[in-house]
Amino acid sequence: MPDDDADAARLSRLYEGHVPIATAIEQLHLTRYQRIERVILMNLIGVLRPLYWLVRRLRGRPFDVTAGLEEFAQVANPTRGTRTKESHGGDHLTAEQVATYERDGVLGPLPLLTPEEAAAHRAFVVQTHAADWHGDYAIGKAAADELKRNGLWAINHGAIWQERNVPEIRAIAQHPVLAQRLASLIGDDVVAWRTQMFVVEPDTKGTFWHAATTFTEDGDLPALTPPPGMPAAMANVSCWIALEDVDVDTACLRIIPGSHSDVRLDTLIRRFSRDRLGFVMHFDRADRWNALTALRYTGDIFLAGQVAFDVALRLLPDLYESIEPAHYPMRAGECLLFSSNNLHGSYPNRTSEPRLAMGIRYTSSDVGIYAGQPTIPYATGVGTTEVDTTRLRDGVPVHSAEGPVAARDQ
Repeated sequence: MPDDDADAARLSRLYEGHVPIATAIEQLHLTRYQRIERVILMNLIGVLRPLYWLVRRLRGRPFDVTAGLEEFAQVANPTRGTRTKESHGGDHLTAEQVATYERDGVLGPLPLLTPEEAAAHRAFVVQTHAADWHGDYAIGKAAADELKRNGLWAINHGAIWQERNVPEIRAIAQHPVLAQRLASLIGDDVVAWRTQMFVVEPDTKGTFWHAATTFTEDGDLPALTPPPGMPAAMANVSCWIALEDVDVDTACLRIIPGSHSDVRLDTLIRRFSRDRLGFVMHFDRADRWNALTALRYTGDIFLAGQVAFDVALRLLPDLYESIEPAHYPMRAGECLLFSSNNLHGSYPNRTSEPRLAMGIRYTSSDVGIYAGQPTIPYATGVGTTEVDTTRLRDGVPVHSAEGPVAARDQ
């Protein structure tokens, strides 16, 4: 019983601010056609399951979702930077901060912008979005038009990758203080490969737990291709900047420190991407119902991620059992540096105002960005639209062997 109580308490902490997946699915508003189609598809899958497994066995394709996962339960994540405050001064991280990042995969909150600068940037982004980004969409006009047709156009879509087009966004991505901190973690050659805005609307749910090693996102191929010897979890360092004060009532960030070293969940999800039919056929009826609804009728990757999270916790009872979630209240202008492979999410926004934060993803210049992918799929609500990666593959330089790029340009 004590073990059951401890497990229940752990699940309660993990699900704080979120409803169970079955409740989330029940609360969706599907059309009559969608409800009928869902029943038909579920029954069809039920009929075909025995035949599918028979054919799979005859073809010698065994299915064991947890095979070999133990080797991913504790993965080392050494940083690559050689500059520290002790050796190079300035705004570099201390050796102790670097060690903390290697252990926890998160560092901060750290000062970056003044509250006035954060408020000004927030206002600028809102105004630029109201001006429709002056027609200059980093995702391309086709994707933007499709999102608008589907009623999904929002700041998070308009602002993505705009470090290429908007000097004000690029200036923050290249901030000299950030550049030196990142050099302590990533190495001398740092590039920003994606900026975005994170909006949590008033009185809406937060973002459910998720993690990403190399960002397959809306496609099957990874956005990042690390060079040999680089841990995949270190291919990206994310920076989350509060553009206003945030706390547990205004959707502050939640992270499970140290979870970047346990990559079993991400490994399961990547296996799912490579063998989706096998996973669907393997799910029990309740999981198939939830997964089918989330993937086919909502386009909500975080809802689908919650299905995967629930399944993973059942398959791997010890997943994250020895580490605790932490929340990060922040003042406007402060930032967090964290490994995107750390499980992270946010609380609901319980206020009457939208919460807006800025996210920047950084990597090293020797990491491939959308390598071998002339276009990538971008979810637009009903299917995906292809986005040209020509301007995305090089990233924006932030730091080189000579120091912060922005500082040299001044």
